[in-house]
Amino acid sequence: MCPELGTPIILGKKFQNRMSEDNVSEAIRMSDLLMDIDLDFFFAPPMYHPGESHPERFKPWLSPQDFLKYLAAAGIKMPPVEAAGMEDHRQAYFCWKRAGCRNAIVVHFDAHSDCYGSFPEIVHCGNFIRKALNEGIVRRIVWVLPAWFYHNPGHPVASDALNSLKRGAYRPLPLKVVSFTELPAASGLSFSGVAPRMVTLALSTSYVPESAFESHFVPLAGAFGISHSGVPSVA
Repeated sequence: MCPELGTPIILGKKFQNRMSEDNVSEAIRMSDLLMDIDLDFFFAPPMYHPGESHPERFKPWLSPQDFLKYLAAAGIKMPPVEAAGMEDHRQAYFCWKRAGCRNAIVVHFDAHSDCYGSFPEIVHCGNFIRKALNEGIVRRIVWVLPAWFYHNPGHPVASDALNSLKRGAYRPLPLKVVSFTELPAASGLSFSGVAPRMVTLALSTSYVPESAFESHFVPLAGAFGISHSGVPSVA
């Protein structure tokens, strides 16, 4: 568990000596890349009701299988060196810190930036990436937006993100925003042949339907080498 929170995480197997130090891409070394995934990335509200916010009404727009195929096509290798699953997304910060990550690039698949400036004196699920940036754990952020944002921009979740970008809310940060279909071309990064230093996978039960645990968390956890025993289903 992450001792700072006192709540359990589920750690995957650590794969050692998977790649030699000289087996790197042009832009990224294995030790540089963190991949952070929130399950809310995979679920969209009904198109006919732009204001729908109850997560049980949300439906998946992307399957775990297609997500993994896309990562492979982008040149991101699996499994990662380390992986961790969690319910509270802020635990990712403590996992990176405990693993000694420094100056990393985080590719963040999420419906929220998690780079908000609110309550900077504490680490919470809305600011943990900004905290990691301020402390030198992360040097660059690539925020991958769900494709449905561009088809349903009037939904509060999508409009909050898109309007924040229009206002330049994240302009001071080394943050690149791309849609899922643009990665990796628009990110300016080459992932060819790189396995992430760590994958963090957050269940985020407040933002996904109950079915998300079995439909998405379990298969993704398996692909990343995370044991899902002991993780409660969404209730």
